[in-house]
Amino acid sequence: MTKIIQQARRFDIDRIKHLLKNADLPIEDITEEMLQNFLILIIGGEIKGCVGLEIIDEFGLLRSLVINSEYKGQGLGKILLEEIENWARSNNLTALYLLTDTSPQFFEKHEYVNIQRNAAPTPIKETMQFSHICGDNALTYVKKL
Repeated sequence: MTKIIQQARRFDIDRIKHLLKNADLPIEDITEEMLQNFLILIIGGEIKGCVGLEIIDEFGLLRSLVINSEYKGQGLGKILLEEIENWARSNNLTALYLLTDTSPQFFEKHEYVNIQRNAAPTPIKETMQFSHICGDNALTYVKKL
């Protein structure tokens, strides 16, 4: 089956939210405007994965990396992660930050470094993801680009 990675479009929002909700990832702050920094993975004409960035100054907050459960274990998460990192570099971002309480090993394997939550830059800490959505149990990671 053909795999296509492309920028998300506004009309993809409901399908993206459905995918995130099924993976127990937050959806409450996902907006149509945010989708300009989201990539989607399409297999067989259906969205089977996505990843997004919130851009704040020269930083990116990596979020919503998910692969539909029927396609896990095929390296698709790695492909999406590499694509969004390349996109971030081409847009002159200097570092990507993220919060996770479900996949620390995945991010460590891809050169993300665990840091203290309060070590993130202030603009990142002021995002909804950091300040309200992800609980205190979530681990903070950074990757310098």
